[in-house]
Amino acid sequence: MAVNTNFLTPDLTLDHYDDWLKGNLSKSKTQIKTVVKSKTCGKALDRKSLTPVESPPSMVPPHQSYSAEEKTNYVLEYQAAEQQRLTEQSQMCGDVNVSANEASLNQLEEDSGLTEISSNIKENLRLNTDVYEGFTFSHSSTVLPIEEHKSQIINTVESNQVTVIQGPTGSGKTTQVPQFILDHYASKNQYCNIVVTQPRRIAAISIAKRICQERRWKLGTFCGYQVGMDREVSPNTRLTYMTTGVLLQKLINKKDVNDYTHVILDEIHERDQETDFCILIVRKFLRSVSRGIRVILMSATLDSEMFANYFALPVRNTLDPAPIITIDGSFFSVSEYYVEDLVPLGTISQLDPDNPHITTESQQLAVNLIQHFDTFETKEQGNDPHSGQQPICGSVLVFLPGLADIDKLYDKLRTLPGQHRLVVIPLHSSVTIEEQSKVFQPTSPGYRKVILSTNIAESSITVPDIKYVIDFCLTKNLMCDTQTNFTSLQMDWASKANCIQRKGRAGRVSNGRVYRLITRSFWHNHIPDYNTPEMQRCPLDLLVLRTKILDLGEPKAILALALAPPNLDDIERTILELKEIGALALTLNGVPNRYDADLTYMGRVIASLPTDIRIGKLLVWGHVFGFLKECLILAAALSLKSVISRPYKKHLESYQRKFSWADASFSDCIAIVNIYKVWERNWAHGIFKRRGQSEVEWGKANFVQIKRIHELAELIRELEFRLTQFNLRIPSKSPESKKDLNHPEEKLLFKLIICGAFYPNYFTRDKIDEEQVMKTMSGKDPFNTVMINGLPSNQGSLYKSQIEQLFYPCGNILAIHMEESKIFIEFARHYGMNRALNNVIGMGNTGVVNPAVYLALKMKKTSYRTLELEQYSRETATKLMKQVSQVQSNIAGKLQTLRTNRITAASATVGKQVDLPNYSMSVIEIIVTEVLECGHFWARYVDQENSLYFVQSSLNINPQDLQPISGNVHVGMICAAPYKDEEVHYYRAQVEAIHNNMAHVFFVDYGNMEIAPFHNLKLLPQSLLNIPFQAFECYLSEIQPSPIKCFDGCWSQESTDYFQNMVSGFPIYAQIYSVVGRVLHVELIKKKSKQQENINRKLIDLGYADVTEESFLSKKDHEERKRAQESSSLSVCQNSDSASLDWNTLGLANEFGSARCVGKIKLHGPSNPLEMSFSGMTNSGRLRGAKIDSDSVNCVAIDDNPQNSSARMMVAAFVHMNANGVNVITRDTTLMPHIAGLPALVAMLFTPYCELRTDKNMTYYTGAICGLGFDSETGTAVYPEHDMEIEFDSKIDLDDIFKINGIRLAINIIIGNQQTASTWGPESVVKLQESARRKLLDLMQKRREPIDPVPSWSPYEWNLISPSDYLKPDCSDNNWELLFKLHKGVALAAECSSSLNDDEEDNSISERDISELENHIQELKVIARMSSYSNAIRCKLCKETFPSPKLLSMHISTQGHLRKEASILGGAI
Repeated sequence: MAVNTNFLTPDLTLDHYDDWLKGNLSKSKTQIKTVVKSKTCGKALDRKSLTPVESPPSMVPPHQSYSAEEKTNYVLEYQAAEQQRLTEQSQMCGDVNVSANEASLNQLEEDSGLTEISSNIKENLRLNTDVYEGFTFSHSSTVLPIEEHKSQIINTVESNQVTVIQGPTGSGKTTQVPQFILDHYASKNQYCNIVVTQPRRIAAISIAKRICQERRWKLGTFCGYQVGMDREVSPNTRLTYMTTGVLLQKLINKKDVNDYTHVILDEIHERDQETDFCILIVRKFLRSVSRGIRVILMSATLDSEMFANYFALPVRNTLDPAPIITIDGSFFSVSEYYVEDLVPLGTISQLDPDNPHITTESQQLAVNLIQHFDTFETKEQGNDPHSGQQPICGSVLVFLPGLADIDKLYDKLRTLPGQHRLVVIPLHSSVTIEEQSKVFQPTSPGYRKVILSTNIAESSITVPDIKYVIDFCLTKNLMCDTQTNFTSLQMDWASKANCIQRKGRAGRVSNGRVYRLITRSFWHNHIPDYNTPEMQRCPLDLLVLRTKILDLGEPKAILALALAPPNLDDIERTILELKEIGALALTLNGVPNRYDADLTYMGRVIASLPTDIRIGKLLVWGHVFGFLKECLILAAALSLKSVISRPYKKHLESYQRKFSWADASFSDCIAIVNIYKVWERNWAHGIFKRRGQSEVEWGKANFVQIKRIHELAELIRELEFRLTQFNLRIPSKSPESKKDLNHPEEKLLFKLIICGAFYPNYFTRDKIDEEQVMKTMSGKDPFNTVMINGLPSNQGSLYKSQIEQLFYPCGNILAIHMEESKIFIEFARHYGMNRALNNVIGMGNTGVVNPAVYLALKMKKTSYRTLELEQYSRETATKLMKQVSQVQSNIAGKLQTLRTNRITAASATVGKQVDLPNYSMSVIEIIVTEVLECGHFWARYVDQENSLYFVQSSLNINPQDLQPISGNVHVGMICAAPYKDEEVHYYRAQVEAIHNNMAHVFFVDYGNMEIAPFHNLKLLPQSLLNIPFQAFECYLSEIQPSPIKCFDGCWSQESTDYFQNMVSGFPIYAQIYSVVGRVLHVELIKKKSKQQENINRKLIDLGYADVTEESFLSKKDHEERKRAQESSSLSVCQNSDSASLDWNTLGLANEFGSARCVGKIKLHGPSNPLEMSFSGMTNSGRLRGAKIDSDSVNCVAIDDNPQNSSARMMVAAFVHMNANGVNVITRDTTLMPHIAGLPALVAMLFTPYCELRTDKNMTYYTGAICGLGFDSETGTAVYPEHDMEIEFDSKIDLDDIFKINGIRLAINIIIGNQQTASTWGPESVVKLQESARRKLLDLMQKRREPIDPVPSWSPYEWNLISPSDYLKPDCSDNNWELLFKLHKGVALAAECSSSLNDDEEDNSISERDISELENHIQELKVIARMSSYSNAIRCKLCKETFPSPKLLSMHISTQGHLRKEASILGGAI
């Protein structure tokens, strides 16, 4: 086979940057020297000598596995080196830990020999003490246990570099120790500056406020706080409370601690990453550049010796640990009890140390114990003579591991008898702030507060009136998987330290009790003293980046000196991930290094932000493509707890509102941005200050947490400020192409940015067999129907009313179909498509899928909701079934059909729609009455104008005679409603929804919707009810939105406007393709003079639409219609195989209402076979199922286009692993539009490295492997767990590789390195962003020919392409730092005429063959213009078969076919 000598033109260098800005990526004005692949054998070209040079080896060493011993032994080397260095310094300079009594600060400065106290400290030591004179130092505070130790604390702190203070919660450490030091220095008129860290923002703020109240100081003067951008400090501030992260950032930026005299690290027992790393850095500075400061470590647990030893210093050849001061406990005692003390209250379960969980017996024991408190307190206090209850009901705090356990115990307590008078309050991070505040509110007399909490109440929240603590001694810890680096919440036994903290929640105002629901033996033998520190079980990415910013050595050398050093393989895997996202370069000073690499400009930006590393990358990507404002909102929101409120037991309503916020984007990220923008706009326009709706009321109505959204606004300002330091700013002038985020083009671009930020968290849908779907659903329309199982066989009809009540919150039920033990609930179609109306009354646009189906499936995923029915007794069920069977037999006799076990219990309906075309009708003449979007409209028959005229005349001749509606307006009511065009007229309408005393009505003869006040609705005369409703719903058949002009997989406004102009105002012919679910699928034909214009075809020709297959049901109906028409069976119609039952009409409603029920039936479902499942695209992810977090809008993901076999993609901001490691859990997901080839294009666009695959003859690209590449020495993958093996299902060619490289170069130009990125002016930035956006859209705006996926012959293996077959882009400018390497193309064999017949060695074709092929080409063109064709069509040139003329039409316009056609017609054989 001949070989194509095409080459990849290396026109992607900075020399041609001006051409790139003009959009001439692939056509440079300057002639560039090119490299023919056969001459260079795939090697790069030296631009000076024009000779081939060897490619550099892979710059990333492969990931290496270590033994358990190797993972930890690396620290010994660094610890030994540090110990030796300290010893040498001690011998040279004398003891480092010199007390204040032996040497002054000046003497210490002279003795250190290594560094001097900063000039700031020197200056501050000479400052006068005027600042003290302006403040009073007398204060009033409650007496605390720590007061007795004041002198000891001051003396110890002044005499030692490091002091450890140990004391239980409530002893006063946090508030009093800093004041002791402050008072001491003020009394001596000496300068001091104290900083105190807190792990949580709220604690830092509240403690600073409390001290200022005690001292009668104004907040921010002498005492203040700093939490992110929220600062209340001044030049006079001498005591500052701040979060650990803020101090850490200051230390990293300044690289010393010399701004402070005293650093107090509080709550160090929590052992979170930031605290441990802060301790490490302070210790390092304390021993080098900041020897003059005093450090105080404060812990609430008994692990103080470990901290003291960590700060030990060599004194006279021995290690002298830091001194420890122990504070006594609370004034009130808290007694401890275990399960053996509770034997009279219930069964004691056996606990398994290796299987931590809550047993049923333990749960019931807790319930019994809570009930017993009434008896206990009655004995203790006696009863109040007036109420008959004990005078004081002590509050109960129950510690549970997770929300599911809270739900179970909540349900049990809520069903207890009323005499216990319990106020049960769930406390979990997901519940709203308003609900959390209930824990602080006192209960009414005689009522007991029971708080069901996770470990959020362990330290974050303090409830003062707790008397009883019930502790299951369980917790959930965040763990990092050693193979995938995914995190998971693992159930584990809480440590003794945790349990002691929990015990301290009681005994604040009176003596208390703690009940540990384990045995004493279990406590002593199996409960660990401490849990594993975060540094040894959580991702290390931010820590490693911070070590790089510190620039004090390689990351492992610094982290080896931590309190709990991480494992070596965790460090190496983190380095690989940082290289993968672009935060680290692939090498260190040009040399491969497994444990280190150079910090990139992107890495510096990410390291400066208080966010996850991928969120930092999102902000950089937003800058590149002109979405920085939106990305700031999203980044801040993803860094905080959700702004979406999920009131307890109202998850369904919360999901519905969040879905509408997403605005048909199927993206949690877009929902968040939309919420903030609406709130911001309302705030800016003063809407919340006007009468009508306050900010809080708006939040409740829209399920938005107002306090959280204010926190979000604050973090946005902080992130924006930090980005300005890197010249990343929101431009005052946006790119010209920038539109509102609701525009499909902007949605697509924003989704692609999300893909870039969260690479490689990619997932593709698993394929769905449409035929199997229809078997499962027994032929029911899956877009409007859900299925449940579990009912007694053939008794489903007995439970009709209960099922209707159960699914009432989802939507209007059209019918309930029973088949043995299955129940199919069919919902009435949702008429409203108006975006403004839907966003108020429902979920917004859900496409072809009924929103009720989404809500029904969401019910299954709501943990608190158990789908149960009241079960009839056997005698009652038998009696009722006899009556149902009799009615069923009677109806079957009337219909002259066989009796069947399939029963349809129809809901009562008023009115009837006009008959739809039967099988004998192939073409109808219609009037389009309402266009919803391109290809989706309502119409009516032209020949029914008389009926419509009669209706309108009857309603509007004397409209004053219409009667007002008496009683309540309800959903489903048929009425007469006003509509104003030029004048106000009344029309027949159906009430679709009710909101704020307004009815949202659907006009049944026209298909449009309107809002009307209740008083404007009128009763519809009975005579007009008997006339069928005239409007029917239609879709254009066999088309879908084209990526050329319709972005994000939905119809553009331009396409809808064009379609409306084409069809409105005159009769038009509709050729029936099918009728499914009372919806017509048609081909519209417009008569134009003597010609006919096919509107479906026109939309395709103009680039608005692409050809697609119809659904299985539609194709089935189409085939039945064709067979009926071919056999001339004009009377054929669609017969139902089920009997229709309406219990109200048949007089059985009373029988069911009085039937006796015993027990419960637990239902399985609801389910729908079109619900999508996803698999990861990475090597490790593909082996695990992907579950979507229940808070996501995509937790119910329904395939609305199952007939399209091309891959569909979802991206997740965060990926975790479930507890057993079988599935991954995706959070904050975005479902990408169904664009052919999109998953492959996105992966190649954002991967660090890519290697293309070809077929065996190298005639076309079949796929690619994406990842960090391979090691040139071993040939093994660098990071095999994250490699993606992608099979192309759409044709991707060299032109696509050019475009992808152009976009990657754009990213390099904008943010390649700090020097250039920091010098771009505002106009240049906007110009760069505009070009980047245009090129990204250009990649998407292309029809790609579908191809059959070809599996790689060696999946997940690199280096399968011979170097001689590579086409390399020349981007070798050494002055430019490449964040993204450009992909190498692969030379393909020429598409010569021999491809017409792969079996022939001789490439010549006879003149007779040419003539036959010419005739065949003309025949194909004729068939392509037909609306239908009886047989499959075979293209002899390309050896492909097509089921319809439309697909053939698409094929013959492809470049591959046209080239072959030209070779035949041109005679170039």
